[in-house]
Amino acid sequence: MTQANYLTPEGEAKLNAELQELKGPKREELSKRLRSAIQMGDLSENAEYHSAREEMAWIQSRIKEIQRLLGNAEIISAGQKGGIVTVGSTIVVESK
Repeated sequence: MTQANYLTPEGEAKLNAELQELKGPKREELSKRLRSAIQMGDLSENAEYHSAREEMAWIQSRIKEIQRLLGNAEIISAGQKGGIVTVGSTIVVESK
């Protein structure tokens, strides 16, 4: 059984936006950098190429992580009123 990831609607939206950015513009920009670095020639000593490959690996890893988080997400909203504390509830503790 997979453990649920509790997210607010805002948290879900933020992760979705990051995922779209990574899968779209970021990945395209990095692909261009890689192509440019490859055209420079000798890859064994090409710092730009190695840097771009490391960044691509990080992006791929982050995409998988976000997809896993969203895949197991349980969206929560503000807690119910009536004295029941649940995930997403805001409580106020008073000291006497």
